[in-house]
Amino acid sequence: MAHFFHLNCKKLFIALICLLGLLPLKMQAAEQPIRDGIWFTCEFTQSKTPPTDGCEMFDDEGFKASEGQLSYLRMIGSAETNCKGKKQGQCFPADLPQITVKTKPIGDVWLDTDRLYVTWYGCTQDYHFFQDEGFITVKPKGKDCFWSRERHFYVAPYKGQVLQQ
Repeated sequence: MAHFFHLNCKKLFIALICLLGLLPLKMQAAEQPIRDGIWFTCEFTQSKTPPTDGCEMFDDEGFKASEGQLSYLRMIGSAETNCKGKKQGQCFPADLPQITVKTKPIGDVWLDTDRLYVTWYGCTQDYHFFQDEGFITVKPKGKDCFWSRERHFYVAPYKGQVLQQ
């Protein structure tokens, strides 16, 4: 049960990050690339350590932001063996031209310039986000909610074709 809760918290948080591009931001487009689209978490990261490969490998969990709605995505059918922990199929190259995903609706997000507010289980957690080289870093601002952790999140857009199963 604790493992299930941890995964759902991670999925919800990363999904909400993807909505950052859905509301007007006061930053220039070159400074803030988050927008509607398909986003995946970077594979080779640690709790507070950015990806060691510049986010060239994605985790198999991602999100789609479109018209104010957010959906969880799980990439299926990967044969990749170079995943964290040597777990086959749980990652894929970011430049893969086409992937197949399963989807599940999630919800909305609230943001303000460079901050993201995630409400889950009746508690709102504040996060700060910014552009890094090849990915977006998202960090919690304090620990306001029981479900939040000190972990940093690293995400990037997927630019290939996405087929839904």
